[in-house]
Amino acid sequence: MPANRLLSPRQTPARSVDPSVAQYLNDNYYPVKLNAEQQEEITFNNKTYSFRKNGARGYHELAAELLNNRLSFPTVVFLDETMSVIQPIPGYLEAPKLEAILNYFGSDSHKTTPWETYERKFGNNQN
Repeated sequence: MPANRLLSPRQTPARSVDPSVAQYLNDNYYPVKLNAEQQEEITFNNKTYSFRKNGARGYHELAAELLNNRLSFPTVVFLDETMSVIQPIPGYLEAPKLEAILNYFGSDSHKTTPWETYERKFGNNQN
């Protein structure tokens, strides 16, 4: 059973995902899509989050918390086994970059290897 969790507020971060990347994602993560402007309450980690009106629109408190109050969409948020935020990754991601990031967190390499080092090794192993 996958140990990692992945929350993706509002939109899918990759424009199109290669089938092997999608398979890795489904095998190693619990993908969850969150609409950061939804108005229904959400209970997460024993805390209830609500929609906050802000001008003509608004935002959901859970999205704000997961994104450290830096509401930027789309953003992929990686959570650990205790449901604590590891890191949010903002912006659209091309499939090769998304694959590298998924593998980085999915293999727990973020605990021992700086991203730049991992990205170089990962890219070399894919060629």
